[in-house]
Amino acid sequence: MSQALNQDNASTILAQSFDIVRQDESGFARSVYDLFFLEAPEAKALFSHTDWSQQQKMLMGALTLMVKNLDNPSLFRITMKSLAERHVRYGIKASYFAPFSNAVLKSLQQQLQDKWNTSIKDSWEYAFDKIKQLMLEAGVN
Repeated sequence: MSQALNQDNASTILAQSFDIVRQDESGFARSVYDLFFLEAPEAKALFSHTDWSQQQKMLMGALTLMVKNLDNPSLFRITMKSLAERHVRYGIKASYFAPFSNAVLKSLQQQLQDKWNTSIKDSWEYAFDKIKQLMLEAGVN
């Protein structure tokens, strides 16, 4: 993350970029999972009995919590730690972090098109790094 980017900047940039993505939530969520499974096909087994309509809503809900709470460290930690603990129970592996965050970034880039820039990329990577730390603390291995 660039030195000029801090938690407040990242939060604002995330919110602005996410507002655009929310215009096509189902398309964005489909893209995320399609790209994730291309990069981590073994993860698809974790979703064998998934209601995709519900899964898309859960993804967008989790991302909404991340975006809304990034500028409030204690609330961010509480909400994202709870998310991390659920994902430990689902069997998520640490090796899925990079493919999943890459899938989100690629999907963002596709949806934002000419609005995509380094600050947006850095802001989302900043948020995902914080979530990765919480996932590891929660016991993802």
